[in-house]
Amino acid sequence: MLPLLCVALALFAGAWAAPSSSSGGHRTKTKTRVFDFTITWEKYAPDGFSRDMFLVNGKSPGPVIKVEQDDWVEVHVHNESPFNTSLHYHGIEMTGTPWSDGVPGVTQRPIAPGSSFTYRFQVLQYGSYWYHSHARDQIEDGLYGAIVIHPRRRDPKPFHLISDDSDSVRAMERAERHVHPLILYDFLHITSEKKRDITPRAGVEISCYDSILFNGKGRVKCLPEKELMSHLSPFQQAGLALVPGAKLTDKG
Repeated sequence: MLPLLCVALALFAGAWAAPSSSSGGHRTKTKTRVFDFTITWEKYAPDGFSRDMFLVNGKSPGPVIKVEQDDWVEVHVHNESPFNTSLHYHGIEMTGTPWSDGVPGVTQRPIAPGSSFTYRFQVLQYGSYWYHSHARDQIEDGLYGAIVIHPRRRDPKPFHLISDDSDSVRAMERAERHVHPLILYDFLHITSEKKRDITPRAGVEISCYDSILFNGKGRVKCLPEKELMSHLSPFQQAGLALVPGAKLTDKG
């Protein structure tokens, strides 16, 4: 189970994820979209708390990969962090280019510190996806971003099934072309390496995160113990009472 909640959502239902199709859609002239990503390891405070994180071009999440269906995509990754890393394009089929799937030890060697690697692949499907590191637990350290693939303009659309009003259909088609990804991310104030050190000593995996980020932004509000206790259900209060002297932690 991935330790974070990271879902690329479209702000309109038209940007559903769909598999590729070779059944006669109207293909347009393909283009090659080029992205340059520089990965660094530095202090960052997405919810007001500063910690070491991976940044892509100085931010987390990284830049949105926004392309058209059938485009070729080139992502030049420059690793200026002190760790081996990679980028995996989650949900992208990688038809004919399995070496660009971004899984160290399976499809490539990891990108070493001070090295670069170019991913090249064609996107034959459309919808909302995301990219992330596939090295160790680096997803938890901020190495991720959104992918938006616009469908072919002339392919049949399902909007007439929603409304038979032509103005409404045109509005839905416009919205489909202007979707914005929304990424929800569980954020910890400790690095994934520190979490790996704590987990075996504690005997349980840390599952209580410090904040939830929306497109890389959030905040932390620490409630006093009295207020936390006031929100417990009778069932939760009974469970807590099973351990003499037990009380909620600062995180609840």
